[in-house]
Amino acid sequence: MRALVAAFAFMLAAIAPVIGQPATGRVTITSTPSVERLPSPLKKSVMMARPAFEVQRWFDRTEPPGPPPRSPRGTIVLAGDLTLQNLSYELDVLLVIVADKLRIGPNAVIDVSGRQARRAGGKVVIIAREITCESGGGLRLVSKGGAGAAGGSVVVVAGSAQPSGVSGGMPACITGAVDGGPGFEVRDHRPGHPPVSRVPPGRPGSVVASALRAAILSDGSVQTVWSMWAIEWLENLQLNIYDASRTNSYPRVLALLREYAAFDGPTDLVESGSRERYIALLDQLNTYRKTALPPLSVEELTVRPGGLPQIITVFTEGTTLRASLGPTHALTSRTTVDGRSVLGRIEYRNDLPDELAIEVEWELTVDPWAERLASEQLTKIGQHLDGVFAGWSLEPKLMRELAVRSAAATLLPGGHRLRVRFVVDAARPNLVFWPLLSAGIPWSVDWTFTERETARVVKGTWAAPPLSVAHQREPLVAVVNASLINNGSRPVNVNYVRGKDGSFVALNPTLRIGPRETVSLPAGAAVAVSVPPEAIETSFDLDDFFSDFYVDNAQPIVDRVVITNNLPTSEPGYDAFDYLELTISAAVDGDTSVRPAVWSGRRLTARGTREGEISLPFLRPTHGAPRITIEGRAHYLNGERTLKPTVFDTMSVTITQDMFRE
Repeated sequence: MRALVAAFAFMLAAIAPVIGQPATGRVTITSTPSVERLPSPLKKSVMMARPAFEVQRWFDRTEPPGPPPRSPRGTIVLAGDLTLQNLSYELDVLLVIVADKLRIGPNAVIDVSGRQARRAGGKVVIIAREITCESGGGLRLVSKGGAGAAGGSVVVVAGSAQPSGVSGGMPACITGAVDGGPGFEVRDHRPGHPPVSRVPPGRPGSVVASALRAAILSDGSVQTVWSMWAIEWLENLQLNIYDASRTNSYPRVLALLREYAAFDGPTDLVESGSRERYIALLDQLNTYRKTALPPLSVEELTVRPGGLPQIITVFTEGTTLRASLGPTHALTSRTTVDGRSVLGRIEYRNDLPDELAIEVEWELTVDPWAERLASEQLTKIGQHLDGVFAGWSLEPKLMRELAVRSAAATLLPGGHRLRVRFVVDAARPNLVFWPLLSAGIPWSVDWTFTERETARVVKGTWAAPPLSVAHQREPLVAVVNASLINNGSRPVNVNYVRGKDGSFVALNPTLRIGPRETVSLPAGAAVAVSVPPEAIETSFDLDDFFSDFYVDNAQPIVDRVVITNNLPTSEPGYDAFDYLELTISAAVDGDTSVRPAVWSGRRLTARGTREGEISLPFLRPTHGAPRITIEGRAHYLNGERTLKPTVFDTMSVTITQDMFRE
């Protein structure tokens, strides 16, 4: 075996961590997505409302065309995405509005107050799966009781997509006025009649928020309207899917099926006469959805956390439409071996002297800032994220560079933790450890996904996030009183912080915090309450590198250079000893093919003290003796003395007075 060179240690010391957003993995699928064609849809039904109701179908309108027409019993409005703004309705009969999405704009008034003596006002039922308050929006619902007349009633219903309606709360942009009118006296001069009679005060009306089920089942007319709307909504959706599938428009079919997945229309809310038609529509759509899309599809989104563009991969599973993000980070997970907390293991086998094995575990995660931005984009098209994608099996591609002879990656149970084992050329381990301790080792994999319901298989490739121990699952950085505290033993760089409201603030430039150091946050980041681990990068010093790895069979490969200070605690003419500053060079005697390892600026305190001796890692050479060169200065209270460069052929060095220059 070629010498396990001392230059390994030198090159570790020369590493400069690369700070910034890591490159996001790019995913490909070997086959292009295709869409199964939807069979001919069921013929659209012709549904009749109850007699005397005026039916208005506004599915193709975004705003009402005008006041609803008057009819003996009332008006039914069936709509899709509808905005109520700049309108004023006065009603004394029933108005039922059912919409998929209802947007409340400015200057909207619906008045169902009682106006005729001894008669109640009108009734309005507003049902929407989602109610959105637009900027400056306000809908005023008036239900006052006039003199001798009772006010009307208004019921605002929000479906499952609107928590405020389910819980009985009114959306903030909708207000009500329900005052009762005053009573008054009427004088009657006819003979035999009381000279004065009193008209009682008008009773106030009501404006309430209700859950969907309660509102529909409380009124047969409302149930009829809801049934009509639900069936027409499904029929329109089915026709749109049919048109998109005929042209193999994968994005359009995916978007429409996402709408269907979000649809929540309990069958028992549909009136009995319409239920058979409703169930038939659901059955056809459910059957089609199982195989309509490929088992797995991939979309790419560009987000800009901190202004830097980053590509995020979105995986969508065909049968479930479950969407999740491809990992953007691999965070080192510490493990405990023989009572020590370490980042990984290094293994040396006597029967394979030209190889080293390095084993580390990582957790695959998504940068939370990038995830939030991706979620905002997907929410606009009705898609919601469900964590990190974990449904694949991975097989790393061969690494022919970086001195890696082979690599094996194993996904642990749960699909988020990854154990990687590198087998490295023992003559060039530095080519692996350099990036492992800083910017990361690039790697790519072939992957396989098997759909659970159909057993369909998809294969692809993935350029994964770099593997580095600089990003750790549990970095020791905390936010306290608008400051960042590094409780660890190594310097860290912090790229951004998270505020109390969940927002993120970029740190530009990044903050570098030394071990046990506290640094104040910039004014714009003082709102920070936490630092995600993805925002932190740890810097490694050479002297504590091996303390973070457990070395199996360490005796044949790892040794320590031990430097001991044996200078007197005082020196005539210089007074008391303060400290010793050294530069240490380690090489292999006779081997000039590599540069020596150099530790500069090492300090030793007085002899006999805890810091009066240091121990540095050294890969023991199998050919040639070690050559250790020591030089530096001894600092005293009244001056300093210089050490002449001195060469040793042993791994244990003692600093004595005879090493001073004359």
